[in-house]
Amino acid sequence: MKALITGISGKLGSHLSELLLSKGYEVHGTSRPWADRSRLAGLDVKVHDFMGTNFPFILEKVRPDEV
Repeated sequence: MKALITGISGKLGSHLSELLLSKGYEVHGTSRPWADRSRLAGLDVKVHDFMGTNFPFILEKVRPDEV
């Protein structure tokens, strides 16, 4: 299963990433390019730069089971 987390580099996003990874999910997330992504260090997640208008393209590319 694939999950897409908006705001993955934030505190809640990183904790949700850990939970979903432990359940076997492939985790993708959106984050602003300038955001501090240090909370994601060591996590096997794919981060997509979010610029406000590209969310439909990210959805099309990732095709998540859950958002």
